[in-house]
Amino acid sequence: LPGYANTLENQINRSQGELSAIEKDLQSRGKQLEEYQSEEKRIQGELYKLENSLAVLRQEINQLEKDIENTENEIEITENELVEAQKEIELKDELLKRRLRAIYEQGESGYLEVLFNASTFSEFLTRLNDLKIIAENDLKLLEQAYQEKLVIEEKKRKLEEEKVRLLDLKVERMERREELNSQLAEKEILVEKLQENIQA
Repeated sequence: LPGYANTLENQINRSQGELSAIEKDLQSRGKQLEEYQSEEKRIQGELYKLENSLAVLRQEINQLEKDIENTENEIEITENELVEAQKEIELKDELLKRRLRAIYEQGESGYLEVLFNASTFSEFLTRLNDLKIIAENDLKLLEQAYQEKLVIEEKKRKLEEEKVRLLDLKVERMERREELNSQLAEKEILVEKLQENIQA
């Protein structure tokens, strides 16, 4: 029957059109799937790098915390050294003051008596030299104590500078860690969405 043949031919043509459309759609979806998978692989690679960077940062922060703790311990030791140095200065200063007080209380005559009781001119010169040496020695000891204190103060200053430097580095590393954690979270969300699309 001609009418039936026409209807059948129309159905075949319609079915072939539908099949063609489905094949095109499948090709398009296949291409899209490949793109999703490729993108997922790329982001997984970025995640791996980010995780490695975070591991390195964690190690650096741990090391910086140890360095800061060691520096704080050294500062504490130096502060104790400063206290001892100050005590030493006070001790030497008191010794010199006592010596000067004794000279003042005895007056010039006391020292002159020590000098002129010398039986020979040679002994006089020896006694004069001894008095000079005693006074110079006291003063030298006091000067040395001051110098030692200055050295310790400089050491403490450098340690405090080092502590500030380490703290700055730690803050910098922690800010970088936060930044990487944020990037990591974004990438993980992106991977989840891609995986949902792939499943779909």
